[in-house]
Amino acid sequence: MEAKIDGQLKKFWLAYNDGWKPAVGHEVQVDNYRFSVCPTKKGIVISEVTTGMRIEVYGYNVITDTMCATKEGMIDYINIFVVPRLISIVEKKDLGTIIKECVAKAEKTLGKMPPIELVDESILDPVSEILN
Repeated sequence: MEAKIDGQLKKFWLAYNDGWKPAVGHEVQVDNYRFSVCPTKKGIVISEVTTGMRIEVYGYNVITDTMCATKEGMIDYINIFVVPRLISIVEKKDLGTIIKECVAKAEKTLGKMPPIELVDESILDPVSEILN
């Protein structure tokens, strides 16, 4: 089974009890399933894209702090730690049925999910310290 990581940052919507919460991260596709991997205050949250359903949270530690300091490091972290876990989840679970149930539940309790947006990465570039 193969996974594809999209290097483009996106603004995803995560499902919480009190509504949809935005989070910026990368998309990982495994088979026909899409997942978001977003750093948040609580850790690196892995969610299913169409439902905002949380799959797992990877807590912060020395490895995440070191690897995820840059975009390239974050993509390496996803490749090393997240992709194998997502592949095992897709292989073992009937995600299609679970996702359909979660979409219905999320729309009923939270309303329709806002659209996923591309993030303009130029605003994230470091600002030059040179004064003109």
